[in-house]
Amino acid sequence: MATVKRFEELEVYKLGMEIFQNVWTMCRNLPRTEFALADQMKRSALSIISNIAEGYERNSRKEFIQFCYIAKGSVGELRAQLEGCYSVGLLNKEKYEQVRKLCFRESGALASFIEYLRRTSKGKPENKQTSRGSLSRAEKSEP
Repeated sequence: MATVKRFEELEVYKLGMEIFQNVWTMCRNLPRTEFALADQMKRSALSIISNIAEGYERNSRKEFIQFCYIAKGSVGELRAQLEGCYSVGLLNKEKYEQVRKLCFRESGALASFIEYLRRTSKGKPENKQTSRGSLSRAEKSEP
């Protein structure tokens, strides 16, 4: 198992980046009248990756866990915003489902990662999430 040397190597960060890219692209297609909503959705998506990065760089296991919880909260916030957009017809079903599924995967992956951080020794964590396949448990948490 390889040791993680940069936050960019973490699967939770990579998945968060995929969410961010999807949300950024999706928001370009929202009506200009929905600027505030699009801005908030982009901020929620950015918050996911930003908190993972900041927590990792704090060099404290306790703080890293706290920042991962904040990132997980941002995933929930984004899911609520997606639901709102879809419910009023601002998103088509395909795009809504695609990003929603990514959010469920990220939420589950962060929960598993937090659990891993809590049970392992101090210092920088080894990356137990070496492949996308390890996220399958998270996908099962989707209602």
